[in-house]
Amino acid sequence: MKKCIFHVELRTEEDKRKAFIKVCEVPYGEIDSISMDIKTKKMTVIGHIDEEKTAIKLRKYWKSGIDFVGPAKEPEKKIEEKKEEEKQQDDPNTPVIYYHHFEDDTQNDCVIC
Repeated sequence: MKKCIFHVELRTEEDKRKAFIKVCEVPYGEIDSISMDIKTKKMTVIGHIDEEKTAIKLRKYWKSGIDFVGPAKEPEKKIEEKKEEEKQQDDPNTPVIYYHHFEDDTQNDCVIC
C-alpha cells in the first residue's frame, strides 16, 4: 500500500470534486482514501495505485505534480486490543462451563408432607 501526495492547482470545491472523480477513474488502482487540503493544494491518495498514471490524469485538467511517494503507515493497535487478542488465542477450544447452585428451604421432597 502506498501513500502518494500530489500538488494540484485547484481553486474551487467543484474542482476538488472533479479531481476526486478523475483520480478514481484511473484504471488498475485500488484506492483506500483520498483527502485534499485546498489551502496547501495537496492531495493525498492512499492505496494500491500507479502514481504516474494518476499524475498524468490530473495534468490533463490542472497544473499538478508528484510531491511524495512512500509506504502508508498502518495505525498501531492499542495495548488493550493486543491483550484481548492474546486471551482469545490462548485457549479458543476450551469449553465454557457454567455452575449454578440452587438453595432449597425444604430438605424433604415429599409432596404429601
